[in-house]
Amino acid sequence: MAAALALTLLCCACAGRPLQGVLVPNAQSAEGSARVPILVATTRQRSSGDPGELFSRDRAPEVSYASIVVSIPPDSARKVGEVQWPTALPGDPQRNFVTASAEYLDSQSFSRAVSAVAKQTHRNKVLIFVHGFNNRFDEAVYRLAQISHDSQAPAIPVLFS
Repeated sequence: MAAALALTLLCCACAGRPLQGVLVPNAQSAEGSARVPILVATTRQRSSGDPGELFSRDRAPEVSYASIVVSIPPDSARKVGEVQWPTALPGDPQRNFVTASAEYLDSQSFSRAVSAVAKQTHRNKVLIFVHGFNNRFDEAVYRLAQISHDSQAPAIPVLFS
């Protein structure tokens, strides 16, 4: 029994990625990395406990908005179709997906951000990604960034959560 518990703890210690703080902006940049702007509309409550979570699992009475820029490592340093999670924070933008910026928006700022991204990227369509049940908010953000970047979809990525 003790051996099974030790093996379980050992596997948990070396597996995966940080469970908190992934959406805290990282000031580092890497040559050849791509920056993907993600706009967010959500009925989730703003997070008060973890600044790297942005939105909790709790429902909000109104729609909230945010703008997040995800830095994706150069294609030569990553496997296309997968999210390269940092194993420790703040993450290495040369090898990991990292958050370059994250900010809450109001509804007017959200509309202006959609227009600004459309103007900057010359895209006039929107790709709305509604992430699945039982997924963390940061998983949805990074997955949409990966899908948008890898597919080269000519659309503005918007996450609805």
